[in-house]
Amino acid sequence: MRYFYDTEFVEDGTTIDLISIAFVAEDGRELYLHVDGYDRDKAYRHEFVGQHVMPYLDGKPTTPRDETARQIAEFIQPGADLWGYFPSYDHVALAQLYGTMMDLPRHIPMRTNCIAQLAQMGRVGRIPVPNDAAHDALADARWTRDAFHWLLQHGGR
Repeated sequence: MRYFYDTEFVEDGTTIDLISIAFVAEDGRELYLHVDGYDRDKAYRHEFVGQHVMPYLDGKPTTPRDETARQIAEFIQPGADLWGYFPSYDHVALAQLYGTMMDLPRHIPMRTNCIAQLAQMGRVGRIPVPNDAAHDALADARWTRDAFHWLLQHGGR
């Protein structure tokens, strides 16, 4: 089963501090978590994150990191394919919920496929699927799903 996901985070070139993570499964299930324990002051001070990410999370309850990791491990079923849009940092943030990459639960893949790469391989170019709520992890995960299916119909491999 394919899982489309996105994260929001604040990073400084040394650390990736996870703020939120969302998954959309092909079977229609969704998981959206606002992760507890990140440096809120740093997030609000970050010019981009403070302006474009944090407004989506005002008032949304947080979930402890260990509970976040548990819920994700339960949500993702064996045989999963993970998909994201430029997902390198997303995958690192996901793996760090469990410790190191080697600590990922066995059924969670050690890589995330990239729909931007899929578009490039299919010589599609720009993906014309609108995303009206950019930088909200759940909206972005849904967008990734929709863009993936658009690519399959329009020349993605």
